Amino acid sequence: MGLNSILASGTTSIGDIASFGFPAESLDIPARRSYLARSGLRTLTLIEALGLDPSQARDRAAALDNRIQENARPVSPFRRLRFGVSIHAPYSVSDDLASSVARLARRRSLPIAAHLLETPFERNVPRRRPAFREYCAAFGWDPAWLDDRPSSPIEWLDRHHLLTPNTLAIHGIHLNQREMTALARRRISLVLCPRSNLYLHDRLPPVRELVGRGVPLAIGTDSLASNFSLSLWDEIRALHERFPEIPPSRLFEIATAGGAAALGLAGRVGVLHAGYCADFTVLRPPFRVDTERRLFYNLIRSAQDAHVQGVVTDGRLRFQRTIQP
Repeated sequence: MGLNSILASGTTSIGDIASFGFPAESLDIPARRSYLARSGLRTLTLIEALGLDPSQARDRAAALDNRIQENARPVSPFRRLRFGVSIHAPYSVSDDLASSVARLARRRSLPIAAHLLETPFERNVPRRRPAFREYCAAFGWDPAWLDDRPSSPIEWLDRHHLLTPNTLAIHGIHLNQREMTALARRRISLVLCPRSNLYLHDRLPPVRELVGRGVPLAIGTDSLASNFSLSLWDEIRALHERFPEIPPSRLFEIATAGGAAALGLAGRVGVLHAGYCADFTVLRPPFRVDTERRLFYNLIRSAQDAHVQGVVTDGRLRFQRTIQP
């Protein structure tokens, strides 16, 4: 159902996080890979490591390495199904496990993803926050394991060599000025998940400042666990409603070329250009197309999933909407 709705909304490429934590054997990568291959989507599956208990780090890292070795061929932008690794978040991964994931990513040249500053308890001393103590109790973790962490999760990621040109950060609600500058300088893509952030936290990242500082941005939906649809049209619209000063053409670029760059596909997809893969959406707009400026404005304000007539990846039609008489 999720893959069908993604295609029907006009999306051609996705980042898919596969949690690898409780228990490890519950992650059925071959079945997941089969579903994704049949969908026709261009996908980056990021196998996620999770665990704050330092005594479990060695076993979890070994299991992650084995699963990657079994399922992930060398990363190539020409292949539709690709793999990478993910740490859940700086507050839910031990130092030893983080270092092991970073070594694995370097050895196999894999993309890295991490949830970043989605919650306020990620900064300073998390164990003083009741919400974080409750989170740790659910997994049987000791909050004191984080006492020697730096106040900025970005500094912690950097300490463990997890901030690379192949790193994909997600959320960034509570980024400060220094951290935004660091993301911009390192050219690390940040995936905005506006409707999920509003639903769970009633707050959005500092999008205006992120755009102004030149942080590479993309747009995602998070998941149906914290969202009402998997449509990027809805996400772009949510950003436009709250940041009307950002040009609609820029928001559209973030959702297309920005998404391609975040997934390691810059120069291959995300733009209609000679030499790129033939990935595109056919849309029947509910408005008259006149000027370019009005085109992007009207697309963001009016386009719905129902207006998507067809979706093509690699030059093959993957979805076609049945037109009712």
